[in-house]
Amino acid sequence: MASSIVVSLGIFFGLLFVSGGLSDKGRKGITVTGSAQVEATADTAVWNIYINTQLPSISEAVAKVDSDTKALVAYLVSQGISAQEITSYGVSTSTAYEVANGTQTSNIVGYVANNSLRIRTKEVQKVKLATENIGQVLQTGISASSGTPEYYLSNLAELRPKVIEEAVADAKTRATAMVAAIGGTVGDPISGSSGSVQVNPPDSVESDYGSYDTSTIDKSVRAVVSVTFKVN
Repeated sequence: MASSIVVSLGIFFGLLFVSGGLSDKGRKGITVTGSAQVEATADTAVWNIYINTQLPSISEAVAKVDSDTKALVAYLVSQGISAQEITSYGVSTSTAYEVANGTQTSNIVGYVANNSLRIRTKEVQKVKLATENIGQVLQTGISASSGTPEYYLSNLAELRPKVIEEAVADAKTRATAMVAAIGGTVGDPISGSSGSVQVNPPDSVESDYGSYDTSTIDKSVRAVVSVTFKVN
């Protein structure tokens, strides 16, 4: 039994104390993982709307897309989005050919006209409301499809150091608790590394990979670090 206890303690301390990675091979430390997250709210929205129609003549197709574009811009402005925040990429056209038995023929069946609108604004809540209600304007006969709005944090560069600092503090708290349990004290940090800072939806499942969720306005910015501390 005494032999088993000695072996167990040897394995425990062998796992607990690891090399600090310094030139001084005799220096020992404990490596722990720390994590932290801060809640944030997106302050920038990017939204794309695609307008497309096919009609017998180019002039008809262009006129239809031009009319639909103006109607959509009017709708967006009515929702509180500034016209200066809406970019129209202009109408483009192409020829539509008949397809028979899975093969395109040389027979022209009409002309396709396209345009797209890109909305970039700080009015994230107004974009959210506009996307929820856009079905009303599409039901009037507008030939368009709406992309999913993307929501971004313009201050992510400021949040990264904050959440990493809190993750390091969490790592030290964990190391202190572990070392105190065996009667030691934690000293200065020897080395450390940080993984990718993740931007996730609230209450999301943790990931080991860098991620940037753009589907939600409310977000959780999370960091995970690994720190090696001296042990006294």
